[in-house]
Amino acid sequence: MHGLLLLQESVGKELRPLSWTIGDQGVIRPDKESMKDRFREKRQNMTEFKTPDEI
Repeated sequence: MHGLLLLQESVGKELRPLSWTIGDQGVIRPDKESMKDRFREKRQNMTEFKTPDEI
């Protein structure tokens, strides 16, 4: 489910030309953001972890 939400977010950020017949405008894609970098601060701030029995 998380992967589908990430895909939806990625596609939503793409800018597409208004018309394919105007000329070669191409599709502008934003720079890819690393998931590792995106959640780094959240991971570093974690202080309490669930035991294997709680998962």
